Amino acid sequence: MPGVGIVDPHPLPPLQFEDGDTASLESLSVEVVRDLAVGHRRLAFELVRDRAAWTMLYELMTALGKSNTSEMSNLDLEATAASLGLGEDISGGVRSFDEGWRAVEGLDVPMFDNPCQGDA
Repeated sequence: MPGVGIVDPHPLPPLQFEDGDTASLESLSVEVVRDLAVGHRRLAFELVRDRAAWTMLYELMTALGKSNTSEMSNLDLEATAASLGLGEDISGGVRSFDEGWRAVEGLDVPMFDNPCQGDA
C-alpha cells in the first residue's frame, strides 16, 4: 500500500555575523534578535531592510512571550527569512504568472509582449 512521507523543508543557510560567529535563524535568543534590531549586533552582509525584519521579529517574539526563535512557528520564521533574503534562490528568474496559469488551465493561447504583434 502506498504511503506518504513528510520531508523536512530545506534548512535555511546559517547567519554570518560581522564578528565571525555563525548562528541559525531557528535558534536565536530574543536578546540576540533585539541586538540585531537595534544595531548592537550586525550580520556580515547586512542590507538596510534587514533592521526592519529583525525589529518585526523581535516585536513578535515579545508579544508572544517567546524567548527563542525555536519556539516560533515555521510560518513566522519563513516570513523573517524571506525578508532577510534567506529563502529560495530565484536567480533563474521568476516565471510569469500568466504562463503558469495557462499551463494549469490547459490553454494553448499564444502570448505576445505587444498585443499589436501578430498576423496583419
